[in-house]
Amino acid sequence: MTGIDNSGGFKTRTVAKTGNYTLTSSDHVVFANAASGGFTLTLPAAGSHSGREFIIIRIDTVGTNNVIIGLTGGDAVKGWDTYIKPGDAIRVISDGTLWWWVVSMKGQTERIEIPINIFDSDTYIYTGDGVVGFVIPTSMDGYELEDVMAAVHTQGGTSGSTDVQVRRRRSGADTDMLSTKVTISYNAYYASDGVISTSTVNQGDVIFVDVDAIPSGGTPKGLFVTLTFVQEDLT
Repeated sequence: MTGIDNSGGFKTRTVAKTGNYTLTSSDHVVFANAASGGFTLTLPAAGSHSGREFIIIRIDTVGTNNVIIGLTGGDAVKGWDTYIKPGDAIRVISDGTLWWWVVSMKGQTERIEIPINIFDSDTYIYTGDGVVGFVIPTSMDGYELEDVMAAVHTQGGTSGSTDVQVRRRRSGADTDMLSTKVTISYNAYYASDGVISTSTVNQGDVIFVDVDAIPSGGTPKGLFVTLTFVQEDLT
C-alpha cells in the first residue's frame, strides 16, 4: 500500500516516529512522539511529489521538546511555521514546487505578547525582585507561558550574564515559572534560553520579572522583556 488505499473501505498508512525521519511516498499519517526528545520530520522533495499529502499528528505533551518539519533542498513550507506543538495535527500538500501547510487541524492558537520595560535604556541594571507586576485578566484565564525573550540596550561587563526569572504570585504565594533562567551573556544583547517549568496562569495571578544576576566587570543598561502566552482552541 502506498499512502491511501480505498479497496475494502477507506484505509490509510500510519507510522509512529520518535526520532529523525524522512517521509516517503508510502507514508500518509505520521504520529510524532517527542516525549523522549525533540527531532525532525523531513518532507521529501516537493518537485517529485506533486499532489502528495501528509498528515502529521503530535501525540506527546512535552512542550520543551521540539518537533520540526525539515525540508529537502530549496523547498519551502507556505502558510505556517515549521514547528508542531504538542497536540497539534497538521496537513501539508505539494503543488509540485512547494509544500503548503493547509490547516492546523487542532484549531486556532491564540497568542498574546506582553512587553515589559524593566529598566529604561539609560539606566544601569541591578539585581532584585520585581516590584511592579501585571495582573492576569479574566480573558487570559488558563493561558500558558510559552516564551520569554529578554534584551539589554547596552552591553556591560567582562564575564557572566544578566539572569532573568519570571515569578507568578497567586493567593499570596510566589512561584518561579522558569526552572532555567533566561541568561543574557555579557557580550550579547538578547536571549530566550529559559526553560519553563510552571506555565499556567489564572485570572488574578500577578506576574513579576526578577533580575537574579548581572555581569562582572561592568553593568549593562536597559532591560526589556517580552512574555508570550498561548491558549489552544481545542474545538
